[in-house]
Amino acid sequence: MDYREPATPDRPDVVLSEERLVLRTEIAPRERVTVRKVIVVEERTITVTVRREELRVTREWIDGDDAPHAPTGSAPTGSAPTVGIVADEGTTPVGRAHLAQRPDLVMVLHEEQATVSLAVVPVERVTLGATWVAAEHTARETLRHERVDLAVD
Repeated sequence: MDYREPATPDRPDVVLSEERLVLRTEIAPRERVTVRKVIVVEERTITVTVRREELRVTREWIDGDDAPHAPTGSAPTGSAPTVGIVADEGTTPVGRAHLAQRPDLVMVLHEEQATVSLAVVPVERVTLGATWVAAEHTARETLRHERVDLAVD
């Protein structure tokens, strides 16, 4: 007897069914991530060495051959010395009477000054990406199936 033959009135058939667990995966949104750049403020103290010019006066006593030429009509040797200043060309002596008329020497002294400026420079590149992470997920379900009970009367 072939069980694949169609049912007939003298040979009825019953189709049995069962539930089966069908698993599949779907991609669904999980979370939204927002990336923001924030400015972090930190105070920095930096010590910088700065220089400045200072006036230095060097004095040398003049005696004998190093002395500038005395002006005409100077005091005789052995008396109080006459103060003389040699003019720019070094040829014309200037006497004590002209000392008060000599202009002050003016010299500009310089200094280094620390200046602070800010510059924004790139320091790091951050690249974002997503990767798939696999995890095991257990599905538990109660399944039903049909069976044939034969009751004979």
